[in-house]
Formats: sequence, structure tokens, C-alpha cells
Amino acid sequence: MDPISQGVVGASFAESFANNKTIRVAAICGLIGALVPDLDILIRSAHDPLLKLEYHRHFTHALFFIPFGALIVSFILWGLFFKKNHKFLEIYIYSFLGFATHGMIDAFTSYGTLLYWPFSNIRVAWNIISIVDPLFTLPLLLFAIISIVKKSPSIARIGIITACFYLMIGYFKHQEIKNILFKEAHKNNHEIEDYFIDPTIGNNITWRAIYKSQGKYYIYAIYIPYLKGKNIHSGDVIDVIDTDTVFPTLDKDSQQRKDIKRFEHFTSKFIAMHPSNENVIIDLRYNIIPFSGKDSLWGIEVNPNTPDEHVKFKMLRNGKSDRIAIFWSLINGDFSNLKEYNKDS
Repeated sequence: MDPISQGVVGASFAESFANNKTIRVAAICGLIGALVPDLDILIRSAHDPLLKLEYHRHFTHALFFIPFGALIVSFILWGLFFKKNHKFLEIYIYSFLGFATHGMIDAFTSYGTLLYWPFSNIRVAWNIISIVDPLFTLPLLLFAIISIVKKSPSIARIGIITACFYLMIGYFKHQEIKNILFKEAHKNNHEIEDYFIDPTIGNNITWRAIYKSQGKYYIYAIYIPYLKGKNIHSGDVIDVIDTDTVFPTLDKDSQQRKDIKRFEHFTSKFIAMHPSNENVIIDLRYNIIPFSGKDSLWGIEVNPNTPDEHVKFKMLRNGKSDRIAIFWSLINGDFSNLKEYNKDS
């Protein structure tokens, strides 16, 4: 999730295990402990653009690494700030509690987290909450602040319970979206080979849903509010690509072929060719418009003429006002202007 959410979750969790005398120290240790795992974004290479993708949410986010990461954080915090008035074990426990929340919270989103490293390289993504969601973060932040002001760990616990309840709502919504998607596939006489479901940015009301069948990806926007009726829009149909044969002039042992395979693993195999750039492979999971296959957020650019060089990573964000307007319409359940978007695009 975003750094604010991570920090608030870590601080709140540590606060909930503190007492009224140590709650502020717990909040600081939990906050910093929860932020440190994202320092893996510093692992990158000027020659290998995909390295930053592979190592973000890698070993620093793994369950196995929690006690070691917390040890590093607590040594620094204790040595610099808390050595005079607090025992090392106390600082370690609060740092541990904050650090422990990071990988778990990230796993609830869709990017993919190596939660079980080094025993597995599976990118865990439960896809029940957006990477940024104010309805998750703001109540938790409010409870965390009140907990510190009132020196009351029980208030922080209420915040944690509230956050867990919100995640539970996301889980049930995810299951409902899955049922809708499978029903749509059944109506189309399709057998689902794979699928991807994810809430759009900042909410859990409008979701992006994709299923793979018979060499195609079928993309949907599904509006599923808390009280009113749901709405479904069938969007783009995109060709599946074979990473062994796409760009046929590339040798199987070439660096560019290996990078295509790496990108396929990172995206959980939800990749497609860019609609207007024949050398760009896009990550089909993320899009401003949830039913679209055209406005992907990022991708890789392949150059068959330089097979032994790394591919280029490309940001493809399309922030045009019409895209943003349609996104807001979808969150409000207004699907009336989607035909115009399809016509223009």
C-alpha cells in the first residue's frame, strides 16, 4: 500500500500492544518499522530496468525476514533515541510489530508480494483492497491519533478492528465479483483459464475484472456499491501473447527474451501488446479505465535489433481529463457515456 497507510497500520498495531506509558514510543517504533521494508525501492540498476520491479516487495516483505528486519530497525532506534529510558527488548517488540504488518498489508493488494520467500517465489496478491484507499486509511489514522492523545491502547485496537472489518468487506466483494465474472464467462460459453480481479484506485466500489479464455482476455468494469444495485460493463477483448514466440526473431537465450519472461512473471502472466506500439508489451492488470485494454499504466519496450540488451521499462500513464472524468463516473455508477469513450478510443 501507500507509505501513509503502511505507517499508520504499523503505528496502530504497535500501539495496541503498548501500555499508556509507552504508547508514544510504540507508535514511533511501529511507524518506522512499517516503513522500512519499502527501502527495497533503492535496489535498482541503470542497465537493468526490471530489477526494481523484481526487488520491490521482495525479501524485505517476506515473513521470514521480519525478525531480522525488526532487529536492524530496533538497533538503530534504540541506539539513537531510546537507549537511556527504554530496554532494547521493548523497542524490538514494537519495531517487530510494525515491521510485521508491512508485507501482510501489501499482500492484500494486487502488485504481488514475495510473502513466502525464500521458500517460494510466488507473488502473493489477494486483490481485496486498492493500493491507495482513503476509506481504509483515514479512520485508522484518526483512531491512532486519538489513541496517542488519550494514551489509550484500546482506542488503537478499535482502529485495527475497523481496518480488519474493511478488509473483510473487500474480501466478500471480491468473491461476489468473481461470481459475476464466471457468470459472464458462462453466458459467453467460455471456460475460464485464468482471471484477475482488483478494485480501482481509491475505492472498493468499482472493480476491474479480467478472464482469459481461448486465447483472449475479456475485460469488465463491475460496479458493486454497498446499498444500490450493481452495474456491469463488458469492455475490450485483447489477444493473449505467447512469450516464447512473440518477437520471433529473438533467440530463446537472448536477454530480451529473458526480460519478457521476467515481465510475464511479475504481471502474473496478464500481459498484452500495446494497441498502437508494436514493440511495447503492457501490464494488463492496471488501467485508469477499468474496462479498457488501451490505457495501461506501464509496460516494457522490446527492441529485436538489440537482443542482448535489456528491455526498456516505460511509464504509460494516460491522465487525460476525459479518462479521469470517466473513472469518476464509474465510481458513481454512471455507465451512460461509455459508448462515447469506446468510439473515441
